Amino acid sequence: AWALHRAGDSEQALPHVAEALRLGSADALLRFHAASVYAGAGRPERARTQLRTAFELNPWFSFRHRARARRLAERLDVVTPAVWSRG
Repeated sequence: AWALHRAGDSEQALPHVAEALRLGSADALLRFHAASVYAGAGRPERARTQLRTAFELNPWFSFRHRARARRLAERLDVVTPAVWSRG
């Protein structure tokens, strides 16, 4: 799903995201990826839900994707984790 999304085909990635989420993963990175796919496919409410879940599960889920997660949070009007503003 992530590769499809990054290639610009978020709509094609949706069934893969849905299947991954159906399995009930508590992986914050997966939830961030799902949020990105949903946002890219024009589903902001689902994107917000997944991004908030990612932040709740693990605010430090990925240093690599932190800038991207911050931009997505700003775009979706989601509050970033408070720990991000420290040191």
